[in-house]
Amino acid sequence: EAQKLARLDRLKTIWDAAPRESRRIVAVRNEYVRGLARLNAQAEALAFVNNVLKQEWNADLAASYGELHADDPLSQLASIENWLNQYGERPELLITAGRVCLRNKLWGKARSYLDAMLRVAPSAAAYLELARLSEMTQNTADAQRFYRQGLEFAGQPL
Repeated sequence: EAQKLARLDRLKTIWDAAPRESRRIVAVRNEYVRGLARLNAQAEALAFVNNVLKQEWNADLAASYGELHADDPLSQLASIENWLNQYGERPELLITAGRVCLRNKLWGKARSYLDAMLRVAPSAAAYLELARLSEMTQNTADAQRFYRQGLEFAGQPL
């Protein structure tokens, strides 16, 4: 634990010392959030992503946001819903909202976000999340159907 804290302090020191222009580079921001997440600094990562996405769109950070664990998942979902209003039905936001809802057993909301994801930008990941939702809600037939559709989608030529 002490080693992780030392690495977290080092990561933050490097970030704070980086020139402002470097901290605005998308890839650098994304790597910083990944570093925070790897070091279990979930709250810092969530706050960082929240601040960036309030001001500008970043698809990678939006996707990362849903993978982070929030102490207040309803607040996390509220942020995602604000971004959906601000940026529109972007695939990264829809699947992120669906995943956060799944983690928090908000089955109906999860289903609506994942269905919207399929309408906007079908993906194997969306089918997988729908299959997981179907399993969690004891709907085996739908789960099998979504797994099959996801595999068929993933197997399509590019």
